[in-house]
Amino acid sequence: MRSKFYQVGQILQILQDTGDSIGLSQITELPTEEYPHLPGIKLVITPFHSTAVPQTPICLFYVVVSIGAGLYEDQAVKTLILIERLCQKAALSGRPILINSLNIHR
Repeated sequence: MRSKFYQVGQILQILQDTGDSIGLSQITELPTEEYPHLPGIKLVITPFHSTAVPQTPICLFYVVVSIGAGLYEDQAVKTLILIERLCQKAALSGRPILINSLNIHR
């Protein structure tokens, strides 16, 4: 049986891949930029975004950081709930957040 940290890490990977394939420019009129690792897809870039895609896969990154921070496995699912609520609140304020490879590690 896989740990909850690993399971949540896999969900985060799916979230990142989905965000990369959608591109925020398709759902909003905010200023966008193109990035070489995502040809043809424009993204809204904020100070929160990385300028390059980190080399560490998000699943591994999440597991290592979670264990290093002393989180319990039961807290892993709460990470997804917090991300979902943050995205909902941002969308309601008119500034939608699209999780992708440039911001998921943050």
